[in-house]
Amino acid sequence: MKEKQTLYECISITQQFINHYYQRHLDLCIPYIDENIVFIGAYNFQYTYGKEDFIKTIKQRIKEETNKVKINIIHDQYALISHNAHIWSIECCYFTHTIMPDHRYLLAKTRSTFVWKRKKESWSLLHLHTSHARDVPLIYDSPIKENTLEKYSTWFDYFNNMDILENKNKRSVYTDVNGIIHYLLPIEIIYVQVNDKLCTIYTFDEPVIVRSSLTDILKQSSFLTQVHKQYLVNNLYVKSIKRYQLTLVNDLIIPVSQKDYLLIKKHLEIIK
Repeated sequence: MKEKQTLYECISITQQFINHYYQRHLDLCIPYIDENIVFIGAYNFQYTYGKEDFIKTIKQRIKEETNKVKINIIHDQYALISHNAHIWSIECCYFTHTIMPDHRYLLAKTRSTFVWKRKKESWSLLHLHTSHARDVPLIYDSPIKENTLEKYSTWFDYFNNMDILENKNKRSVYTDVNGIIHYLLPIEIIYVQVNDKLCTIYTFDEPVIVRSSLTDILKQSSFLTQVHKQYLVNNLYVKSIKRYQLTLVNDLIIPVSQKDYLLIKKHLEIIK
């Protein structure tokens, strides 16, 4: 139990560090940086040894940023690589979602490895290695597997207003069957399907498979509606509903309980 608590503490600190880094709150990152940190970034100039050089490199990059952009972290997931009494290595993968000054969107997938040293109740970052899944992030690049983005305009519109809709900005935590911990925003989940004791959470990226019941997922995900004994759907992505079935924005057809059809239909019509 103590080891599990330490793991969650380490992941929480990693998550905080990533968010502070992309929000350019360098002052909140500095207390965690070890004097002999090794930093390997995605570009040639992003290789440093020692705390002073790391801070100098990051400050220079912040100084060169002429456009004030807002960067959000979405679909971040974390996995323990290895650990002993003092050293913990965490692998993480996440998307950076940037709202440009001209209201365009830039999405990039990043992978990072954090090596932490734990001493009593404090943590220090010994090593940070980051890389992009592709060399150059693309404007309007998206994990959505479709040729057109117009039909998903509500998804992008939501990102543009995610700070306003505070109640929809709270992440849900899911641990998949491989022990990887996923932090998902409500807008990232399209629907959930149960098969025996496994639930598959379908997102705009890869599906997440967890050992859980629909009931338990529903308890922590109020934005979902149970429409069938095997399905939960995200209310935001219901395109249409007719007798005993509904269609999602990706044209997937989901069965609807015959017994509760009218109640479900009424509920979805109200929230739409």
